[in-house]
Amino acid sequence: MTSVLLVEDEALLRQLTRDYLLERGYRVRDLENGEQAMRLLSGVRFDAVVADLKLPGASGLEILQHVRRIQPPSVVILMTAFGTVPLAVDAMRSGAFDFITKPFRVEELEARLREGLAELTASQCGSLVRRPDLESIQPLAISMAHHEREELDRALAATHGRRAEAARRLRISRNALWKKLRR
Repeated sequence: MTSVLLVEDEALLRQLTRDYLLERGYRVRDLENGEQAMRLLSGVRFDAVVADLKLPGASGLEILQHVRRIQPPSVVILMTAFGTVPLAVDAMRSGAFDFITKPFRVEELEARLREGLAELTASQCGSLVRRPDLESIQPLAISMAHHEREELDRALAATHGRRAEAARRLRISRNALWKKLRR
């Protein structure tokens, strides 16, 4: 049975994700802060770690670096409500298998988890599952920028061009929305 450590400070999202993964046959341990995760990871091995980027105690990136230092290869997926292209590139360069932006469908998270576990199983080596080189990061950045622009356009269309309302819908400040639209 595949073991997954889920680290998320939002209780409802943590419970929904945990329950979904349990129903799919995963063995799941869930925690609400990064410090707890770091302590647990020092003594227990997990096949996969799914962690929020912004956590009390220790960030998702700190957890990722800790996993890379002390554990055999495992799949690490970082989640965030504040997804940006540079942040995703940093996560991938640090060794994350994937980076998912909230809100997301749990089916999408599980599909990425399955993909990562399949690559881990197939790799049969002690190296990182998927450490992209700089050439592979560029298409990722372009793809994420395109996805972000599509989300902005959808929010603006749904709000009939009202930027303040679109910003609220996207859960970002009006200033952040304005900067993103100018790119």
